[in-house]
Amino acid sequence: MVENIVRHLGRRRADSTTPMEQIREAAHEVQRPVFYAIGIIVTAYLPIFTLQAVEGRLFKPMAWTVAFALLGALIFSMLIAPVLASFLFLEGRARMAKPGDELDHGSLSACSDLGH
Repeated sequence: MVENIVRHLGRRRADSTTPMEQIREAAHEVQRPVFYAIGIIVTAYLPIFTLQAVEGRLFKPMAWTVAFALLGALIFSMLIAPVLASFLFLEGRARMAKPGDELDHGSLSACSDLGH
């Protein structure tokens, strides 16, 4: 979800859509695939809920944990992530930091001089 929002905000557009409209469009674009992907994973865990005796006592807690974790991830990605993105990207420009952006080039050259 967040990756798609950042991709939409980073794209140059000819029309004058607001960042909020871009975030809404990006969230709407991936909400159905995210929902179905999580639904398929939960469906794969359904047979574990039918286990009885020792196997059920061993694996049912794990299945419940996975199901609730996926439910939390679904709620976060559908409801909370777009709202946080609208607050974090107020100006509409999403910039992803590249590895090495935080390095100061002066300190880098000073470190290379230490070897000589």
